[in-house]
Amino acid sequence: MSGMPNVVGAVDGTLIPIIRPSEDEQIFVCRKNFHSLNVQAICDAKMKGFIRSNTNDSFIMQNCSLNEKFENKQVDVWLLGDSGYPLKPWLLTPSINPSSNGEEKYNRCHKSTRNVIERAFGLLKSRFRYKIVNMYILWYYLYK
Repeated sequence: MSGMPNVVGAVDGTLIPIIRPSEDEQIFVCRKNFHSLNVQAICDAKMKGFIRSNTNDSFIMQNCSLNEKFENKQVDVWLLGDSGYPLKPWLLTPSINPSSNGEEKYNRCHKSTRNVIERAFGLLKSRFRYKIVNMYILWYYLYK
């Protein structure tokens, strides 16, 4: 997509609002001051992928089993992430201050390709809002 070779997917996080839990309520108050779960997803061009929940985007990625596979060079492909993620040999982020036409083109291609994760979150939230919230409340109380 958009001239980005060897990119298998995009990664990002989103906040899923939840009903205030009766226990450990403070854990679920996000930076925007409402109760939520921070959900990270990685998806491909067809918006297929997986979801994981934790604290912040970078922390989730660092503690994900996929991170270990990339770090150990078990896969030879790239993921695209926004500027909230650290630049790694397998995780490409936008150029912060592009100073050449090449860097500006890279940022345009990066943004265009990474847009798939934003569309996936929009679809997920609009179609399954109540199911997602109930699923995560159930998950929390079963596995905390």
